[in-house]
Amino acid sequence: MHDWIWNLWAGLTGACVGSFINVVNSRLSRENPVSLMDRSSCLQCHSVIAWYDLVPVLSWFLLKGRCRNCSVRISLRYPLNELLFGILGTICWHYSNSPLEALEAFTVLALLISIAWIDLDAWMIPISLLTGLFLNGFGYALFADPSLFYERVLVAGVIFGFFAVFLLFTTWIFRKVGRIGAQDQAMGWGDPILLAAIAANLPWHWLSWVVLLGSLQGLMSYCLFPIIRSYRGADSWSPPSGALPLGVFLSLAAIEIKLWILMFPSLTLKS
Repeated sequence: MHDWIWNLWAGLTGACVGSFINVVNSRLSRENPVSLMDRSSCLQCHSVIAWYDLVPVLSWFLLKGRCRNCSVRISLRYPLNELLFGILGTICWHYSNSPLEALEAFTVLALLISIAWIDLDAWMIPISLLTGLFLNGFGYALFADPSLFYERVLVAGVIFGFFAVFLLFTTWIFRKVGRIGAQDQAMGWGDPILLAAIAANLPWHWLSWVVLLGSLQGLMSYCLFPIIRSYRGADSWSPPSGALPLGVFLSLAAIEIKLWILMFPSLTLKS
């Protein structure tokens, strides 16, 4: 079969996965999460969405970006996310050396994109997605090279331990100087676990680049958006207005590096 047919198949499959990821992002970011097994419905009128209105990308244009029943606007994020996943599906298939490698790369990218969207919307990282990242990285390493499996387990453990100590120390310092309350934390536990999960999926010598790129992109976004820099104490924690969570930028940096390793293997760092 011609390569273009396989690439097209991978792109269409990726777009379908992107449609499912839209559902995952929407439901896991809610205050009261809904089962992923329930039928898709309009958030405004709650009418069940027919299967022919769920065709990736195409349905959004046919419906002119509105619900068929109540005409409420449907966010442009949904078709763009499906298109992005279609492109990533094609890239992963075209540049991988085997179907297993393509599946591993696409799964990493899908989970990281989902984590970034949910963290951006809800300031939280679902443990189910982090677990998926760990299982994907460790599972692929176990099949590809057992020595790689032990390396990834060790590096992920070291990364989590280091940043856990850093988090506890930073929290202690902030409490001492009065920046946060006695029951508050300087940073959530989601970010250290996310970095450990990223370590389970990337070569160890790229992890410093994840932190560097993530920090730089976060700093650039902080400067570009109007952000309230002053901290105001509250009984229940809520993010500063306009602030952006670190997990978004760690995920973005890991996505960029994963694509670089996949598409430009001759230009990647060697361990």
